Amino acid sequence: MKKIYITLFSLLSGMLLLMAGCSDDSGLTINQAALDGTLAFNLNTPSSASGTYVLLSDSADNSFVTLTCDQPAYGFKAAVTYTIQVSFSNDFTKHDSLPSTINGESIPLNVGEFNRAVARLYNGDMTNPTVATDIYVRLRANISSILNSDSTLKVKPAYSNAIKLNIHPYFVLLKDADPAFYYMIGGAIGDGAWNNVASALGTSVIPMFVVPGSSYDATTGVGPFQYTAYFSANSSFKMIGTLGSWDTQVGSSDGTASGALFNVGTAGNFSFTDAGFYTVTLNTSTSTVTTAKYSNQSPTEYTSIELIGAFNSWADAGTVPLTKVPGTNSHIWTGSLTLTSAGDLKFRANKSWDVAWGGSSFPYCLSTGSGNIPATIGTYTVFFNDLDGTYMFIKQTV
Repeated sequence: MKKIYITLFSLLSGMLLLMAGCSDDSGLTINQAALDGTLAFNLNTPSSASGTYVLLSDSADNSFVTLTCDQPAYGFKAAVTYTIQVSFSNDFTKHDSLPSTINGESIPLNVGEFNRAVARLYNGDMTNPTVATDIYVRLRANISSILNSDSTLKVKPAYSNAIKLNIHPYFVLLKDADPAFYYMIGGAIGDGAWNNVASALGTSVIPMFVVPGSSYDATTGVGPFQYTAYFSANSSFKMIGTLGSWDTQVGSSDGTASGALFNVGTAGNFSFTDAGFYTVTLNTSTSTVTTAKYSNQSPTEYTSIELIGAFNSWADAGTVPLTKVPGTNSHIWTGSLTLTSAGDLKFRANKSWDVAWGGSSFPYCLSTGSGNIPATIGTYTVFFNDLDGTYMFIKQTV
């Protein structure tokens, strides 16, 4: 009978141990929830959470609140690394993470890192000026000391409950501003109709191109822009900054580049006394205009220009033809391109590879050359100048 009691006691002890957790090879008893990924832990709501946290750019290196949590109940004491996650919703379907991780259950929230994470949640549509908004915060807990034989984590990440903080972020650019383009318009441009409306892009209004090798202000997008084309004698033109508006314009007091006037509604037009091919350069960072005769006054005339690339498997079939914009001796081409996947492309002339143009930048030409242009998904209005190989892809919005 004594032997039976001992056996039953051993069985009961084993069952209790299994109910409490699992033991690994080192003898640690691990909470089963930590193994199957269902382990949760408590993140405390700070007493100041009832107010609004106003984030300031001059405090970017500081923390604006320190959170505390309970260590996840792994079944043993562990060195835990916490990652801070933020979201607009408490289900965290879409969320972002702060780059710095924390060791220990006292978690300061850095102003700069938190603000940039909020900006990323806006996906480029952060309002300026910004407004206060509710942000949900949770912690992701990891430990690295418990590994399987193949070096994978035996203990899965654990997540805390979410708390809600009302945050007023400051505006921040997540990437450099695009160049702030200008457009050519006038009797010398396109169909010469002076038709300043968005629908006239490619007919009455032609965009200026970025200057390869140049740089543009990361915040304002100002810098040099150029337009190389044929100008009839005494035909007039101006430059505008916004389609459909004359508020931002560049004209001239005497028809020349040296007489350039910026945002003066009564300014006259530019013109050239002699007909020919010219390059007009507008530098919006220095508020200057320069002009120069193009080096080749008898450029090659191409029968056709087309786009070819990964989108049509670089085949002769399925290329995208471009058409010349209106005007005398036109060498600027335009068209529409839809890309359903990212991939390289080029421009080529006369349906052959005898003459082709590429570059290393997208969506505008910061460099010319024989390389492939690395295009991304989207639908674009395309402009290409066969005189200097410059191009731009203007993304169409729905």
